[in-house]
Amino acid sequence: MVQTQDQQRVMNPASLPNLFPELLRLIFGYFCLHCCGGFREPYWVEPDDEAEQSASYLQGRQTLCTLSLVSRRFRDIAQDILHHEYLLGYTDLRHPEWYSWDGRLTAFMRTVASRRDLARLVRTVFIHPASVECIGLDEAWAALNHSSNALGFSLSETWEQRKSDPREHPGRSDYDFRQKFFLGQLDALDRHNRLRYNGVLPPELYAALIALLPNLDHLIFRNGVGYTDVPMTAMKALGITSLPLRTLEVGCTPNNLLAVAPDLEVLTYDDAGFLPQTSKLKSLRHRKVAINEHNFRRIASCAPVGLSSFVYEASRVQMASVDLSATSVVQPRVAVRQLARHRETLKSLHLDLRFRTRFHRDTTMEPMPSLGRFTALEELFIVTNSVYNNRSLGLPDDQTLVKLLPSSIVSLSIASPEFPPHHERVLKGLAGLAEHKRQHPERFPQLKWLRCDVKQVFEDNSVKDMLSEVGVDLEYQEFPRPDWSYKREPLALPVPATMGTLNPNELDPNMAMPLPDPEDEEL
Repeated sequence: MVQTQDQQRVMNPASLPNLFPELLRLIFGYFCLHCCGGFREPYWVEPDDEAEQSASYLQGRQTLCTLSLVSRRFRDIAQDILHHEYLLGYTDLRHPEWYSWDGRLTAFMRTVASRRDLARLVRTVFIHPASVECIGLDEAWAALNHSSNALGFSLSETWEQRKSDPREHPGRSDYDFRQKFFLGQLDALDRHNRLRYNGVLPPELYAALIALLPNLDHLIFRNGVGYTDVPMTAMKALGITSLPLRTLEVGCTPNNLLAVAPDLEVLTYDDAGFLPQTSKLKSLRHRKVAINEHNFRRIASCAPVGLSSFVYEASRVQMASVDLSATSVVQPRVAVRQLARHRETLKSLHLDLRFRTRFHRDTTMEPMPSLGRFTALEELFIVTNSVYNNRSLGLPDDQTLVKLLPSSIVSLSIASPEFPPHHERVLKGLAGLAEHKRQHPERFPQLKWLRCDVKQVFEDNSVKDMLSEVGVDLEYQEFPRPDWSYKREPLALPVPATMGTLNPNELDPNMAMPLPDPEDEEL
């Protein structure tokens, strides 16, 4: 009597090859950091141990590659897991001695061009600048030619479609370079002109890769050499009229990609440029950029009605004075005012106004207004000096959070800037919130979580216990960014601002005052 495979599995339950495909998929998924929930969005906002996580990710990829060589059955399952995303280099790899970028991107392009079944599995792609810096002219031409053939074109045919487009006008400085490259005349090109190469070919590779992936819904570019918006002429020549993208993370305003991504829901970009209207956009994130009031107003006006999430992380602020620093970053009051048109739909607001400066911004910081009219808001991230500053002294500290939060709030995260207000003000605010919720439980019925990086709050459990009694979990949590490590060297003590009045209540009573210079002529 011939036994079926299922009967053999029942008789040999301990044999790994005989396990059901569903179990094998769960086991193999253990070697995929993405399947284990190890990634966060945006992908490169990782904790300080990102190098260890990178190493773990790469080791898992190697294990899956090895499993795919064991048997056809293992191969089919391992390859499915390997190819549902391409995220090599999602953080800064710090081990160049054992990791090489050579051939990584072009090998992936050859695979998805030859195996259209695997191409259909790819949902997420992360492109690191190092993956294109090492590609030579011959390798780039071979990858583009192979990709074009898989799509039913030759490189020369794609150029024939493009050369008459006004956007490929012969007056462009790179026109001659592009023409010779696409026609295969590589010997006529200057192989030492890397500046010309880096400005032309990487975007062409991106266009070809995107065209090969029919189900790509999450695309991430890390800023670096070779990144510009994907050329519209390249996408048109490769037959791209619409992309299924739902999430896009880029370093500059991606006008061309937005034009062919009508269903985009999440956009993250490191730019303060003009944003085209996108009707289905639900989440808008700005990182690693200083946005002043004028640009913030313009960005907020472009966001479609119905926005549910807004993130702004201030960065790149390196001004020489407190007053210039303050005008380079939008004030919390202005941000809330400009987002008021989304008050009925906005569920998550993340205003991370931390940046490193040697000057104290407190004298020019305007207090954050009440969010009571934001009736859908559930998640809020703020910096302590957005609510505790010299301008907010008219309101008792124990009432600040009570006045700030809407009744719909579920989660509140509080982070400290480079030079935070005195921790006693934060303690009073948390204690006042707990007491108000105890006396008026109907005011914040959904509030469950408070996260804070002010260590002094956790020196004793008094405030934590007060919040626990009213059903709120208070925990210490750090909020790292690529430019904000909790292992950073602290800046020197800030000098008093030249404008505004320094409030003595803001000074730490335990802090030693500096002694005068004995060489001072006025002594």
